[in-house]
Amino acid sequence: MSGWVLVLVGSLLAAFGTAAGVGAAGLSRLELTRWVSLRLRGAAVAGALLGTPGRILGAANLIATVGTLLVALGLAGVLRMLPPPLLGATVILLIVPVYSAVTYALPRALALRWPEPVVRAAVPGVDRLGRALA
Repeated sequence: MSGWVLVLVGSLLAAFGTAAGVGAAGLSRLELTRWVSLRLRGAAVAGALLGTPGRILGAANLIATVGTLLVALGLAGVLRMLPPPLLGATVILLIVPVYSAVTYALPRALALRWPEPVVRAAVPGVDRLGRALA
C-alpha cells in the first residue's frame, strides 16, 4: 500500500473520529432527551448516547488514534529519503500544523457548530464499533 494512501485514509479516519467524539460530547443531555421523548429522527442514536456515552466516546477516540497511527506510518514511508535535519524541519514546521488543522481543528469546529447532523451521521457507526469492542 502506498504511503500517500495511508496518509489519506488515516487523515479521513482521524477527522471522522474527532468529529464524532466532539459532536457526541457537544450535544446536551436535554436535547438528547427531547429526541428520545419526541421520537425524532436520530432517537436511537440519542438513546445510545444517553445510555452509554463512554463507549461511544471511547470508540471515537480509538478511530482518531488509529487514523493518526496510519498517517505516521504513511509519512514514514513517503519521507524516508529525506536527510534527518530536513525531515525534522519538514515534520515540525509543515506536517504537524497541517495535520492538526485538517484532523483536529476543522472537524472540531464543524462538530461544535452543527452537532446534530454530525451525531446523526457518525454516531451509529461509532456505536456499532463500540459494541463490537465492548
